[in-house]
This record gives sequence, structure tokens and C-alpha cells, in this order.
Amino acid sequence: MCQHRAVADAYKPVLAFMCSDKASRHLLIAYAYAMRNMMEARSESKQDRDGNMDNFRKGTHILSDRLRDSKNASSDANVQAVLLLLVYASDFGDANEAQLHINALRIMIQQRGGISSFGHNPALQQQLVELEFSKPFQLTFGCGASRKSERRFPQALWTPETRPADRDSGPIVPTCCMLTVRGGCHQRSTT
Repeated sequence: MCQHRAVADAYKPVLAFMCSDKASRHLLIAYAYAMRNMMEARSESKQDRDGNMDNFRKGTHILSDRLRDSKNASSDANVQAVLLLLVYASDFGDANEAQLHINALRIMIQQRGGISSFGHNPALQQQLVELEFSKPFQLTFGCGASRKSERRFPQALWTPETRPADRDSGPIVPTCCMLTVRGGCHQRSTT
């Protein structure tokens, strides 16, 4: 058991924020369908494929509609949705698609003034800070003690304009208990 297990409650605001937004909620559920199929090492059933694609389509449609409003294009909700698209593409899509979402996320963060500008939303800021060190097939991000293992993104994600000022000091909150999604937004398990 990880020494930071006590911070598992730190995931509650992250899930609450993801689930409070329709686009993010649909993208989270699509990720859960894809993850379940991978974890169970089975062929995707028609029902699962339809559920995955239906949620993915709904989430991207809602996001696309919101991105048309240039005043709110870099809102917290949109940044969260793009972050979920990035993780989905990285784990289940292809490198070109993931790079597209990385570039979009960089632009959105830069428009907001960098990761430090998300201090009003600690749940989202934590995800952005730790994204650079995330592991494949994790929705939340690994403990600093395990940073030597394979990272989802081997190259640095953040540019000087987006990198948090305290990046070298480690995570804002130790986040080592991997969050897995089972059955939607309300169930979590830590390992």
C-alpha cells in the first residue's frame, strides 16, 4: 500500500468536477467502456461498442459546440474535456490524434496564462500539473516515487509559457493511488 493512500479523498473533487460537466462525463464514460474491455481482455460486445461510441460522440459534440464560443473556448470545462480526449487518444487512439489534443491543450492553457491560472480549480490544476508524468491507462496521475516507470508522454508536455512555476518541486498533492473507473462516475477503487 502506498504511503500517500490518505490522499485518495483528493480524487473526489476530480471525479465530481468531471461528472459535473456533460461533455467530460460522456468522455469519462467512453474511457471507462474502453478500459473495461481492455482490462477484461475480451472482444468488445456490440452493446459496449455502441455505449463507448455513443458517449464519445456525445462528449465530442458538446465540446465542439462549446468551442465555437471564442469567449469561453478555454473554460475549465473545455480544458477538462480536452484533457480527457487526450488521455483517451493516448491510450486507445493513435499518436497523431493524441498530438492534436496536446497542441490544443497547450493553446488553451497558454490563453489562460499558464497552469498556475487554474488555482481556483485545484481538481483541474492537479490533473494538468501531473499530466506530464502520467502513466498509460490511468485517469489520474502517479506518485512522484514511481516516476521512473513508463510515462504516457515520454517527452515534456509543457512549454515555458504553460509549465507551472513549481514543476521541479513535484506534485501539488501526492497522487499515487491509481484511480480506475468502473461503471461510471460514482465508483472508484484505489490500489
